[in-house]
Amino acid sequence: MGQSSIIYRDVTAVAPAATHFPEWVVAFENLGFVRLGRVQGVVDPGGIEALAADYAPEDRALLIAAEAVPTMVMAAPDGSAFADVDWFWGGPSVRIRTLTTDGRLLATDRAWEHMPAWPVALRSAGRYRSLGQEQRLPAARGRSLEIVAGADAATLWERHRVHLARRNAVPEPHDTLAGYIRLAERAFEHEERSADRSRTATFAALALVLAAYLVLVPLLVPQARTAWGFVVLLLGGALLAFAIPRPLVAWVRYLRWIRPRFR
Repeated sequence: MGQSSIIYRDVTAVAPAATHFPEWVVAFENLGFVRLGRVQGVVDPGGIEALAADYAPEDRALLIAAEAVPTMVMAAPDGSAFADVDWFWGGPSVRIRTLTTDGRLLATDRAWEHMPAWPVALRSAGRYRSLGQEQRLPAARGRSLEIVAGADAATLWERHRVHLARRNAVPEPHDTLAGYIRLAERAFEHEERSADRSRTATFAALALVLAAYLVLVPLLVPQARTAWGFVVLLLGGALLAFAIPRPLVAWVRYLRWIRPRFR
């Protein structure tokens, strides 16, 4: 399918009352966080069904069912951050995020519990993925991300305040659902630009490998008259065709320096 975008909508008044991981919502409320409402990301074009069509049937069913339940959004007691609680591949997605007056985005996330599924076409590269690196994909210049393993709500909130202090962050007001949607839209737009950059970098890396092989081929062909020369030539072609592209698909995405600055 073609590239999709996500439109974030306030569905507080129209969505069913269900909430993912309500115990997390209560835990934040006990810390003084205030519910602002519920937000749903609508995939355009085609809805979540179109996006999920690239996944295996069991993953597709999980994704569609989970996306039917909106994200719960809360404001920090001092107005310095938004917290959101959602589902992420069998476990909770819990984040505290702050937009600063100088245009940065600082996030403190609870560590994921499960590796996210990948579309069927990319599954062959799955063995080269890292759970920690997958969660760190949004991190870039102007976008600071800290991940806390096994944190409860109080720990996550404390770590986020330390995060803000260490980065000398001056938060914008975080007290309306419209403000949260603006943050989510900017974050998604940055992630799309990062994904575009990683695809370009992957093609460039593959082109460099191909160019190196083509340079070496004239040197190897005369040696191919020997058994070892033929083996080297054959192995080089096999690596180029089958072995190298798969790890590159996963690994190039983890290079933080290729990602564009958050804006």
